[in-house]
Amino acid sequence: MRAEKINTFENSNFQNEIINSDKLTCINIWATWCVPCVEEMPELNKIKAEFEGKNVQFASLSIDTDSAKFQKFIDSKKFHFEDLTLENVKYKNAILNFLDKKPLNFENTTQAIPLTYLVKNGKVIHKIEGGTDATELRKLINDNL
Repeated sequence: MRAEKINTFENSNFQNEIINSDKLTCINIWATWCVPCVEEMPELNKIKAEFEGKNVQFASLSIDTDSAKFQKFIDSKKFHFEDLTLENVKYKNAILNFLDKKPLNFENTTQAIPLTYLVKNGKVIHKIEGGTDATELRKLINDNL
């Protein structure tokens, strides 16, 4: 009889595709109702396009609670990052805790956004709070490739 894969954070898509990746990963935390988050998306899309073909991947994770509004926004294709929200919904709190270097089961009560993290070799190497400075983000990506 085949053993069932245990449904834990360690077996999540986030763990397998981001933390265990040898690529530099830029993760943007956002929400549809966050005006600065939506305003920075075109610039983040440009940065993603500039690094196409390099050893860097881009992903987003929404903290939205209104799944219909979130899905409508994703369907609008305004954000060109791979969004990790739906496939990791049950791990969202653990992911946010990992990024903030807290215990995975920490009860996270507030989240200031937008946030952008750079993750490499299973570790958060940089955190940008508030709107992303495009020049700073480009330099950080180049410095860590």
